[in-house]
Amino acid sequence: MGCKLQQTIVGLICFLSLYSSFTLAENINLCLLDEDGQYLLSDDEMIELTVAPEEDEEDGNNVDPHSQVVELPLEDAVKAVSILKTKKELIYFCLPCGESIGENIEIQSADLEAGSNEKVKVSINGKPIDLAYAYINYRKYENKNVASILGIKTNNVPTEYDQNHEHIYSRWIKKIKSRTVRKIKDNCEKSEKAALIQKYRTKSVLE
Repeated sequence: MGCKLQQTIVGLICFLSLYSSFTLAENINLCLLDEDGQYLLSDDEMIELTVAPEEDEEDGNNVDPHSQVVELPLEDAVKAVSILKTKKELIYFCLPCGESIGENIEIQSADLEAGSNEKVKVSINGKPIDLAYAYINYRKYENKNVASILGIKTNNVPTEYDQNHEHIYSRWIKKIKSRTVRKIKDNCEKSEKAALIQKYRTKSVLE
């Protein structure tokens, strides 16, 4: 009986060791090292794996990892549509996506679409748009961020867009990438430490 219990404990510890190493690292492939202990993937390859589109559990569609303000409360969405209906164009500029230049979009229509969890989407020309990356001329401001106008918080998003600041945006993108890679490598180190701890525990039980 004691031997079976010991085998069960050892099996459980081995499982936890593997589980920890996979869950603490965002993607196990990110942490692979060469013979010299250097990461096999380049920084850009790490970022590409990290920001790959995720599948929505409800409808199976891909979810943009940079998505911030696609769905919002009805009151905010109605205000956004009422403002956008008065505009002829907007600039779509996604800095976290690695873009340093915005895209001009002619506004032919602005409408509401059903979202999830009692939230709704704002669509431009029949397609949902992320208001975190939409910029319009608003009152005294030129190319003002729509989410900012609505008072919605965003991450790594300028409150105004200026096409003359491409060099500034490029430096900002490098900083975002640097922070992302540092976070990935920190998770890999945590994963490795957790695996070593579980390995030590397994050895202790066997002894």
